[in-house]
Amino acid sequence: MTHSLYTHNILVKNPNELVKNGKIIVKDGYIDSISRHEVENTSNDPEEFYIITPGFINLHCHLAYSDIELESQGLFPWIDALMDKCLDNPFDAKASSYSGALEALKTGTTFLVDNTNYHSAGLEALNKTGLRGIVAKELFGSDPDLAELIVKNVFQDIEAFAFSPHSLYSVSPEIWGAIYGFVDGGFVESKFGKLIFSHFAEDIEEEEWFRDKNSSNIKNLESFWSRINVLKDKKKFWRGADSSWDYFKKYILKGFLKSDFKAVLTHAINLSETEIEEIAKYDQIRLVTCPRSNEFLKHNIARVDLWEKHGILYGLGTDSKASNYDLDLRKEAVALKENFKKLVTDISYKRLFEIMTIDAARVLDLEQEMGSLDEGKLAEYCVWKVTDKNLNSETLLEGDSEEIFSLLINSKKLELVDSHLDLVLN
Repeated sequence: MTHSLYTHNILVKNPNELVKNGKIIVKDGYIDSISRHEVENTSNDPEEFYIITPGFINLHCHLAYSDIELESQGLFPWIDALMDKCLDNPFDAKASSYSGALEALKTGTTFLVDNTNYHSAGLEALNKTGLRGIVAKELFGSDPDLAELIVKNVFQDIEAFAFSPHSLYSVSPEIWGAIYGFVDGGFVESKFGKLIFSHFAEDIEEEEWFRDKNSSNIKNLESFWSRINVLKDKKKFWRGADSSWDYFKKYILKGFLKSDFKAVLTHAINLSETEIEEIAKYDQIRLVTCPRSNEFLKHNIARVDLWEKHGILYGLGTDSKASNYDLDLRKEAVALKENFKKLVTDISYKRLFEIMTIDAARVLDLEQEMGSLDEGKLAEYCVWKVTDKNLNSETLLEGDSEEIFSLLINSKKLELVDSHLDLVLN
């Protein structure tokens, strides 16, 4: 199948390269060529302008919580409230995941990592909406004797599947080891099997626990552990480390490197500059920041200025709507820019686009197939209808004069109808 797409405004090939009157030729789902179209006006309405961008890549989301509303508060009280909501009879993970997938598409996301305990709901949401992504199955457990059984019970032979040990505070090192064994043993056929997703160094109480095992400031963390009946195990596991990174080095890193895995660690807020320098030495470790979710959960600001300084590969996530306001990755990018300013530095809009697109693809080792509009890559892009003739990367992120017009994912065109409320697959 071959088709062309024209626009008489501008096409973003890369963040700093604009092609006026751009023309994309697509063959069999891949970009065959990008060139200039000589016709000056391809629209009957001279006030209509369009811009084409690569689809945005959301590296950390929990689609199943899209229909759950919670108050802004600290992490562990928030988790308690979330657990209560998920135990309510009306909670419908499939409907909630579908709702979140639609919202992500409508705001320009074409690829998403769904970290979830409801993997069938996540897969169905991707299949029904056309959103591409990875369903990263979350694992929980602190009993080392049950680690292999926990991993075995969640194994499924599906291409979109990856493992996501939830966090250092909710899984044992043996869970990580069991994952290595299952993937290296050939039990997991997923192309994403060697990518492991996890929350990391997210809450200040984690670090206070490591620094002072008897601290009176970790009551929320201990209450959470008591609720899920792992406090005894956690006290045993955590005594030998001085920080989240020290714990990772002592109990996880060796087997992780031996098996040539890649870790995508989200939040990474409470790290010292020395620890960030150490992490930068490992190409296999990538980071994800969710600025608005961190603000919602009353966290510190991730030291993204140091991530940039030390050349760490990282991308953006939204977390869930239960811990954020929406799933719009553009707003997350604007919040990231504000965080840089709070850290007395700045970041360009060009760089923000890279973080949302090609760098995010690199985090997943998928830069050869997505992340930019280049020949040979998947035809995966957004067409934005705009009213600003001078629109550029800055106004697309900061402005409010544009809306999504259509998307192309896997050669399937998705168009918005009925005042931006529904997506119709053509």
